[in-house]
Amino acid sequence: SLGKANGKMRNNVFVGALNIPEDIELGDYVYFEVELPDNGLSGESDHIPAWPLVEVTNMKWSAKEARRGDCLKLTADVSEVPDETEAMVTIYEYDQDGIHDLIAEIPAMVKEGKIELLWDYEYYEDTDELSTEEELQKYGNSYNPPEYFFTIK
Repeated sequence: SLGKANGKMRNNVFVGALNIPEDIELGDYVYFEVELPDNGLSGESDHIPAWPLVEVTNMKWSAKEARRGDCLKLTADVSEVPDETEAMVTIYEYDQDGIHDLIAEIPAMVKEGKIELLWDYEYYEDTDELSTEEELQKYGNSYNPPEYFFTIK
């Protein structure tokens, strides 16, 4: 029992909020037992599966650096979800301005509390726009290779 919830019933839909506790476990359900004394009605809503907060940890690339054509393994530990849960791994190229470039979205599956997938690295930008070493030296800079990170949903 999560307690009482106040809200409004509109066209057979409850409009309101109910806080789900953090100690909820896989397999638990949330539902309403409704009493509408002004209408002489009572009932029970559909049972909705409730999930605990998903924890994704230990996210890793198989290599610190890669060259075109290299195959990288991306791994992460995932808890509080059942096996065979679908996930989406999104790879971004890091930009200092915070507007990171989307590189790839790869579907994945949680198996035994882990996500593992392979990604073939390709450089996606136009290499004609890269400065030569001579051009970089003129201004005291050096080439900064692209940096990537990934997220999991």
